[in-house]
Amino acid sequence: AATNRYLCLKAVGKYATMLLLRLHQDGRLEYLNCGHVKPRLCSDAGVSRLEQSNVPVGLLDGAEYTAGNVTLRPGWRFILVSDGITEAEDAQGEFFGDERLDSASLCGDLPGVLQRMADFCAGHPANDDCTIVQVIFTGPSIGDAGCPAA
Repeated sequence: AATNRYLCLKAVGKYATMLLLRLHQDGRLEYLNCGHVKPRLCSDAGVSRLEQSNVPVGLLDGAEYTAGNVTLRPGWRFILVSDGITEAEDAQGEFFGDERLDSASLCGDLPGVLQRMADFCAGHPANDDCTIVQVIFTGPSIGDAGCPAA
């Protein structure tokens, strides 16, 4: 909200999408999505999109922002991508899209996701940056304060 107020007050005429994460040692993940591509949660049940979202910062003066929460279990992955991934095109102009990203996210590693996208694009150059970040929750470390004993 502070960044939004600042950008709106300065009237720079620009806005930004962003995604902020706070991962606690016990697996609680708080996320604040401001108009960014919906992050993916890869769990034992498959891939799900985390739906909680807000408007980009700098777009609407007085916008309110709400965080989403999810609790991760050891081995679960949280995948963040820039829109260059979902908007990567093949030679016919079709986007890689959300469904293909969901399917590729099941492969378990980032090189595999990027290879799926590259195979889809078949050499067609990207129009935007293709950034991908993966957070894997490994569980609390032995001896962490406040964590239950194994």
